[in-house]
Amino acid sequence: MARLRPWLQTGIFVLAVVFLGALIATQWQQLQAYPWQIEIGWLLLALALLWLTWLLELNQWRFILGRLGGSLRFGEAARIWFLSNIIRYIPGNVWQFLGMAEMCSRLGIARTATFTSIALHQAISTLAGLLLAAVYFALAGQGAWFDRLRPALWLAPLGLIFLPAGARNHLELGADPPQAPASAHHPDRR
Repeated sequence: MARLRPWLQTGIFVLAVVFLGALIATQWQQLQAYPWQIEIGWLLLALALLWLTWLLELNQWRFILGRLGGSLRFGEAARIWFLSNIIRYIPGNVWQFLGMAEMCSRLGIARTATFTSIALHQAISTLAGLLLAAVYFALAGQGAWFDRLRPALWLAPLGLIFLPAGARNHLELGADPPQAPASAHHPDRR
């Protein structure tokens, strides 16, 4: 099986590229018909922001995985992150996560830690997106519906900001539960 692994990996990568090519081919006429106008300044800014976003996401996942006991060097994490993002184009929606778990397991990281880190990363990213959307719609939402909803839209992000420090500590990944002080009542003490 060990001899088949490199061929299998190459085959999966090629399959992902084929599916990505097929996706582009099905939309080729629409791409050609689009009136492309590329401004180099905006393009460079968009590429810089894209790379910054990828860097933040990669480090967020790497941090979560590290807190779960799966420490990766940056280069290893980047290779796993980007290769798994390529294989996500294979139909089925599970290949990216299976690929991440398999590549991490070859580096000695438990698959359960990898799957947990992926789930936590997705949950944190979704929560961050919802909070940003709440701020955006609180600021830019127009109409009677948004006027009624605006106070609730401000509550979500402001609630996190003004959350007591003790409660915020419990939201941190891997935070230890609070310990009772040594002088606290103990069943054996009277």
